[in-house]
Amino acid sequence: VAAGHSYGANTALLAVGARVEHNGQIMDLRDPRIKAAILISSPPFYGTPAPGRILASVTVPTLHITATEDVIRVPGYYSGAEDRVAVFDAIGGPRKTLAVFAGGSHSMFTDRSGTGGAELNGLVKVATKELALAFMRNVFGASDEPLRRWSTQHSAIVSRVFRVTPPSVPEVGEGRMKAAGSCARRFMRVLSPRMEPPVRFEVGSTASTATR
Repeated sequence: VAAGHSYGANTALLAVGARVEHNGQIMDLRDPRIKAAILISSPPFYGTPAPGRILASVTVPTLHITATEDVIRVPGYYSGAEDRVAVFDAIGGPRKTLAVFAGGSHSMFTDRSGTGGAELNGLVKVATKELALAFMRNVFGASDEPLRRWSTQHSAIVSRVFRVTPPSVPEVGEGRMKAAGSCARRFMRVLSPRMEPPVRFEVGSTASTATR
């Protein structure tokens, strides 16, 4: 498993199949030994075009972790929290999870103990560790139940969780022909009603957010 924060997450993406262009040539740095990636606060690749051209080739399971105030602001460069979601959306793989903490900061996931709020900082670090373990257990053959439980256990500090999983394919003789046209399973859980309206869940499709 490759893991990284910020530009370290970009490095992890290169190791699992992201392809960037340099001097007119496509650089493919994929390491086939790496079977999954944990991407914390991943910004877009600096100076590159739309992320879909770079990230569509990433097919291993990925876990994306960010926060609603995950903003990068340095002289000459700005990247809002929406960029982390754009990276998640651009990943081409059929198994990916996005977890968004409420509030926080870009540096909250580092060894700095005060950024994003002293109390929230510690809670997020614990929750991030638990989420990473649940993700790895799921990737390497265990149930996805720990991932499901995680969002409930940490609902006080999580804004939303979004997962994309492959469609389930029936055994031969049990509707395999129909399964060929099925869609990936997607669901969103909005866990902070004070921040966003509730969602409606529809099996087999993207959940839609209700209007106030």
